[in-house]
Amino acid sequence: MRRPSELDLLLLRASLSDGVEARTAWQEVILRIGSVPQLNGDSYRLLPLLYRNLSDQGVDDPALDQLKGVYRHSWYANHVLFHEAGAVLGSLEQAGIDTMVLKGAALSRLYYDGPGSRPMEDVDVLVRRCQVRQAIDVLERTGWRLSVAAPIDSLLRTRHSAEWRHPRGQRLDLHWSPLWQPTDEQPFWERAIPLEIGGTQTRALCPEDQLLHLCVHGVNWNMRTPYWAADAVMLMRSREGNLEWRRLVDQARANELSLSLEHGLRFLADKFEVDIPNAVFQLLSAIPRSRSERFAVRIQLGHPSGGVFTSRAERFVYAVANLVRNWLRYRRLAVREARRTSFSGFATYQQQLWGVANRRQLLGAVLAKGAQILRNRVWYARPEARPAGAPLTSARSARPLMPRRQPGDTSEATTAGRSPERIRDLCTRRVQ
Repeated sequence: MRRPSELDLLLLRASLSDGVEARTAWQEVILRIGSVPQLNGDSYRLLPLLYRNLSDQGVDDPALDQLKGVYRHSWYANHVLFHEAGAVLGSLEQAGIDTMVLKGAALSRLYYDGPGSRPMEDVDVLVRRCQVRQAIDVLERTGWRLSVAAPIDSLLRTRHSAEWRHPRGQRLDLHWSPLWQPTDEQPFWERAIPLEIGGTQTRALCPEDQLLHLCVHGVNWNMRTPYWAADAVMLMRSREGNLEWRRLVDQARANELSLSLEHGLRFLADKFEVDIPNAVFQLLSAIPRSRSERFAVRIQLGHPSGGVFTSRAERFVYAVANLVRNWLRYRRLAVREARRTSFSGFATYQQQLWGVANRRQLLGAVLAKGAQILRNRVWYARPEARPAGAPLTSARSARPLMPRRQPGDTSEATTAGRSPERIRDLCTRRVQ
């Protein structure tokens, strides 16, 4: 099963545990990495929570000064983000559009101790599908622009969200589905809870739907990253076991996500000893699963091996799994559109998803992706698997996540990185 690395698990234990366990985990982290600047990518996002927990435990370590700088930067950046998000949410609500905040912004406000403990890079806003075109009009009138060149109709049919950018550099993900696959959105809206962001009243997923959202997205997309597990643990601890488990299971059954939810919950129970009733696992295991669902989840959990695509066969199987996942999404979409599933219909869906105009271009896109698989390339998805000197890249951007400043290098590309020195400088000047 593709899990966070041993270093990530140690960081999670140091961030989430109490007493001796937290201190021991942190000492092991320092022995492995030497110093905080050696952490990269997704592991870096745990540092604000790590700082709060170690401070509360009374840990005395010189590295806490660097962690404090990271926390203060996160505190400042989140306050700016909340302020900007409040303006966007206010514009949408004034236009009569219902809004709901997903992911980091909602989690930070509801389940974390302090606005700086959970870093964010953007804001995710959900609107009702029937109001999404109206929401797009509001965004465009206020200066926001779609970051991808694709027809709106194709995006609405094949995706669950799209990124929008403002000339001032802000980013916003506009969602029209609470999950990454087509679903009945009404139950999520009916159970939503009130939330205030940047002085604007909005909504957030109820705790059960939020836990489903975290586990499903964690297992299917972010299993190798540590922060989804931190989000889930913080949520369950804040509820002190007061969750409607039956509703959670029913939502998973209705959306054919019981296998992903079961894997996510078992991982949390095994690694962090959160209190999950055995009856929940029994109910989830009893839900029938299709072969396509089992195959897609099994491949997603098993690849890339160790965080690295080391062979063409692995890349090929992973590509097939993505096609299977697209087929599952298309099948659910066909049910919602009262259409019969067919190969022709799936081909049309893939055309819209990939942004090609006809079947010939679709065939060309398939051949091009096949050629990429056959190339002798290796994707280093894990920091510990990266050879010395090789750049750490993300699957989304294929660009270095944290540029390193070389001696004498003062270029913008390196000074803009999130090194502790840069963060502490920003905090000293901006946060009193």
